[in-house]
Amino acid sequence: MIDEAEVPPASPSRALVLGGGGPVGRAFHWGLCAGLLDAGIDLRTADLIVGTSAGAIVGAQLALQIDPRHGPPIIDGYATSPRSDGAAAAMQALMVGCARAVGSPHPEAEWREIGALAMAAETVSEDTALARPSVEAIAGQPWPTNFRATAIDARSGEFRIWGPSDSVPLDRACASSAALPGVWPPISICGSQYVDGGVRSMLNADTAKGFARVIVISCFDLSSPIEAPAPIRILNEALRHEIEQLRDHGSMVEVISPDLAFLALTGFGSRMLDNGLVPEAYRLARSQALRERDHVQAVWLATPID
Repeated sequence: MIDEAEVPPASPSRALVLGGGGPVGRAFHWGLCAGLLDAGIDLRTADLIVGTSAGAIVGAQLALQIDPRHGPPIIDGYATSPRSDGAAAAMQALMVGCARAVGSPHPEAEWREIGALAMAAETVSEDTALARPSVEAIAGQPWPTNFRATAIDARSGEFRIWGPSDSVPLDRACASSAALPGVWPPISICGSQYVDGGVRSMLNADTAKGFARVIVISCFDLSSPIEAPAPIRILNEALRHEIEQLRDHGSMVEVISPDLAFLALTGFGSRMLDNGLVPEAYRLARSQALRERDHVQAVWLATPID
């Protein structure tokens, strides 16, 4: 979780949690934030914006006060996109490893194993990963004081929350948070290599503990139908537990997840790496935001009970 010393002291503090989801997930976040801004709800004003993977890249842009209404997020050209061959297998292996970590008394051991696979995987170069348009767009920007990005040390398995006090370039920290094992290479920071914060959790919602009002945006359906593969059921149960922990600690929480139209577009989450879906994903999310407005506003503008 965020260090208590970094939590704003005022009880009405608000946090925005943005989960992982690849380029289509970035479009989901961006479209929702655009639609809510159309409705008068500016999530950029959060006291804390914490992003994981796709959510880290979007979170940094929001914290920099970039207006999401200008259109769909930048699409990484195919020349710098992850290799398609083996991506599905990499995702399957990643889910299995992450699910094992959920049930382990020592999850860092599982995360180290995933990190080792990431370091050994054949991907584009680290320089290419850092040069992709979605990351390059924030290169050289100052670190916003209200923004954090999550990552995992590939060698030690340590969970890391990057912030302004770490003196790490914003683009490099976000690239490490979005370094999907087997798809993008680990990112070098201060002598270590870091991989996607989604290895620990696709949301890392528990990092918002201590905030009175929390909006959580998940790029995936958080239900666990019986027909879903066991790793997905395990991981979704863990995500729901994170959210309930926030509520148990007194936070008002509103969770936004994709509606049926978005799920149909993405094959229920199986096509989140498909750049071709980005424009339509943005449009659908912006439309969904209007239906989410009242629920979000009820939490965002509420007066917390001490």
